[in-house]
Amino acid sequence: MTIRPLLRRAFCALAITAVFGALLAAPARATTAIVVDVDTGTVLHAERADQPWYPASITKLMTAYVAFDVLNASLDIAENTPARWSDHANAQEPTKLWLLTGTELPLGTAIGAMIVKSANDAATMVAETAGGALADFTRYGACRKPDKGSRRERSVVPVFAPAPDPMDLFALRRSGLGAARFDDARTPWVACRHDAFIARMNATARQLGMSQTRFANANGLPDARQVTTARDFAKLARALIREHPRYAPVFKARSMRYRGRRLRSYNALLRTFAGANGMKTGFICAGGYNIVASAERDGRRLLTVVLGWSSASARNARAAALLAHGFALPRRQLAPHGFALAELPQSGDARTPPPDIRASLRSRSCRRTPWGRVRFVARAVDVRTLAATPLPKAPDVPHAKPGTRNAKPASPKVRRKRAAKKTKRVQAAAKPKKTLFPTSDRR
Repeated sequence: MTIRPLLRRAFCALAITAVFGALLAAPARATTAIVVDVDTGTVLHAERADQPWYPASITKLMTAYVAFDVLNASLDIAENTPARWSDHANAQEPTKLWLLTGTELPLGTAIGAMIVKSANDAATMVAETAGGALADFTRYGACRKPDKGSRRERSVVPVFAPAPDPMDLFALRRSGLGAARFDDARTPWVACRHDAFIARMNATARQLGMSQTRFANANGLPDARQVTTARDFAKLARALIREHPRYAPVFKARSMRYRGRRLRSYNALLRTFAGANGMKTGFICAGGYNIVASAERDGRRLLTVVLGWSSASARNARAAALLAHGFALPRRQLAPHGFALAELPQSGDARTPPPDIRASLRSRSCRRTPWGRVRFVARAVDVRTLAATPLPKAPDVPHAKPGTRNAKPASPKVRRKRAAKKTKRVQAAAKPKKTLFPTSDRR
């Protein structure tokens, strides 16, 4: 009688161990992950931490880091500084806030929408607004003011000129002519400020020791030049937590309110993992589902970077398993034996390009375009040519009469009912109408 409960308990323990071990075991697909102790910088777990990868929307962590540096150092820009929505921001692909060009939003609210909702247009506006404090008119060619009377000055769009055609803006954006030619006429030098912000992002990455990271935009939309590794983003996340604790509530917010709308966070660990308090998720088809997550238990804070999973649920389960494994390890045993983040031996081939895992994803939309995003391309169409083009002639096919359900002939019973209704309508129309005041033949 006492053997069966013991066997049942042993079987349950083996099953739990097998499931937990399967989550912690390195998957057969090409993924990368790392777990780091925030306080000591000790690496608790690493899987191909130096494999190049597409960062997707976790790029917004660097955008937030640079924006926080600007807010702390600049006297001209504050959290209540209005960020004006430009045509460049409107041209970004979803997820976005879908605001009209010219709409003003406080910079602090734009940063919150960028982190919580992962709005790509908000990230662009943060870069353009904060980049105004970084733009060096003597260093960046797009920012350098033309000489008076020069040919370039005569070709510059004036400040109060009407905005260019949105179709042309889309065409410039898709043709890859660069941000220098994608200038909003109502906000001069907006491309300069954006380029200055991207340059500061790359300079900050070098300062933090992110040697294998390159940024090409502020929101993480697909770009072959934008590459990173799990180790590099662990360095960024640790610096963001330690150097900017004032803005920690932005990353732990589950949702935010804006103009009556509730913007909900994509980070499901904030609702499912005990102790989770940040940070950011990301997804593009080429790089899969990524996440940078942090959690705190018993005064100990860990962070994990997980890149390249095929679904959001699998990514969240993997990050939760890694964090739980890190909290289960005793701190005293790891301190003398664990590697520091900068001293971790190289794992993964840093010379290979980032893998394209589009084929392994479960999303059907990833097979529509090369980068897996629905391209909102506005093609210029000549309205006069479109109006002069004759429409194709419809085929001569017999159709049912209006009001009938099908083309089959009606039965005799239905025809008799229709004839009776028609007779009643004719008789009702022939009767004299009653008026409120009867007429008289007297004069």
